[in-house]
Amino acid sequence: MPPHLTDRDEEVLKTLTLRVRCITASIAAIYFWTNSDGGTRSAAQRFSLLEAAGWLFSEMRFAKSLPRLTQPLAVWTPGESEADFGKLSYVLKHRFNFAATSSRIYIATAKAANRYGGIGERPPRNSETSHDLGLAQVYLELRLRIVSENADWISEGKLASKRGALGTKLPDAVIRRRGGDETVIEFGGEYSKKKLREFHLHCEKNSLGYEVW
Repeated sequence: MPPHLTDRDEEVLKTLTLRVRCITASIAAIYFWTNSDGGTRSAAQRFSLLEAAGWLFSEMRFAKSLPRLTQPLAVWTPGESEADFGKLSYVLKHRFNFAATSSRIYIATAKAANRYGGIGERPPRNSETSHDLGLAQVYLELRLRIVSENADWISEGKLASKRGALGTKLPDAVIRRRGGDETVIEFGGEYSKKKLREFHLHCEKNSLGYEVW
């Protein structure tokens, strides 16, 4: 019997159709259940029911584990001095020193996308899995702040349809507040100093503040 969708189910499905591509039970547990082994088991059990009902599908993927992301590593607003990109690059590269492990990731189906007007059936490429799980943490960490600021999280997929608005380089997401003020959100992979500086110069040219997580 398909489960009745709870408010928590709805929030998870909206996250996966409108905000990010994938999630794991352990990440979901932190933000929707409890940050514990029991919370992870509860999340996995619920996701299994949602998968059986056609709202989610899952795949086993190798991904690098990250510590919980609670704040950005760099914040910049137009007019400020630029960050130390060499130091930031070092931090980004070394937080990926954990070995990749096999994890089950959950993705929204087309059925879920049809319900919420978002996108489904869009698993990340294998090379993108670690990045997309990190980005899921960033969104969920910012979720309450976005609501309190009366703002919206504009995903890369949505930005792609309006490429001209931000030039040719697409960030992971943009937080857009009422009135049009925007902050670029970037989940940092193993970025070089050069890549970080190019990202900064692009945002500076377009007068966009940013956060690198």
